[in-house]
Amino acid sequence: MPRFSGITAAAEDAIATALSIAGAPEGLAVLAVGRLGNGEFDFLSDADVFFVCAEEGDRIALTSCAEKMMHALSAHTQEGIVFQVDAHLRPRGGQGELLITPTQLAAYFEHEAQAWDALTYTKLRLVAGSSVLGERALAGLRTLFGRFAEDPGFTSAVRGIRTKLEAAEGAESSFKFSPGAIYDIDFITSYLMVKHDVSNKQGNLRDRLWRCAAAGLLGKSEAATLDHAAELLRTVEHFSRLVAGRADNWLPATEHGRKVTEELTAKVLGREFPDGLENELARTSAMVRNIYNRIFEAQA
Repeated sequence: MPRFSGITAAAEDAIATALSIAGAPEGLAVLAVGRLGNGEFDFLSDADVFFVCAEEGDRIALTSCAEKMMHALSAHTQEGIVFQVDAHLRPRGGQGELLITPTQLAAYFEHEAQAWDALTYTKLRLVAGSSVLGERALAGLRTLFGRFAEDPGFTSAVRGIRTKLEAAEGAESSFKFSPGAIYDIDFITSYLMVKHDVSNKQGNLRDRLWRCAAAGLLGKSEAATLDHAAELLRTVEHFSRLVAGRADNWLPATEHGRKVTEELTAKVLGREFPDGLENELARTSAMVRNIYNRIFEAQA
């Protein structure tokens, strides 16, 4: 799987700089989820973050700082933007306040969080601001994961979420949403880590896959298949974005764009695609979906 640690580190530096521009208040921490959270930030990725503030902090002033930080990163200038910042993966999404305290977050994890939150927050980590606040916020994850590890409805809830995401995309091919796509692999690892209380949930998708294998939750051959599939899917998605110049869900629309994407993917991975890249993606996705079905049927 391509390692995006350099891009992730650059994104973290940009966030730290934006926080400094906003005044770098002591009572604020920036936590990341999504691709930024698991260290796979890519070109044209959105930075999924949310903000934790001190209980005694000035909410109005700290909210203003958070908004300034997001603006510094996302504002359109003559040179373009740094990257989009998305805070909708915070507790209660767009309906919730932009800032949350560690106490409020712990209460949310204990009483309100849903299965989707348990999956999402396996990637939660501190990227900027107060380390003390970050540690207090992350401490609440033990309660969240413990709730769903013991929840008999967790398996069916996770599968239901995945089915809805797949249906929302319809028949359109997608690196993320299609059967056997990245979300299948991501759901497998996040689900197994929560359900079986794997203590260390950090790292990119490869790290998480092999941690599941080490814990006996995935066979080594299954982990290898999913690892190679993720490597292919992430690499093709990465080059498709570069070639098209935007974050599309599938291969470039033009024949030339698809050819360039296939050539770059083959070169980087040291592979050939005698039947074409699209057919290789179809075969790979079928293998991933078989493993996904096996795991969730066995756990049902």
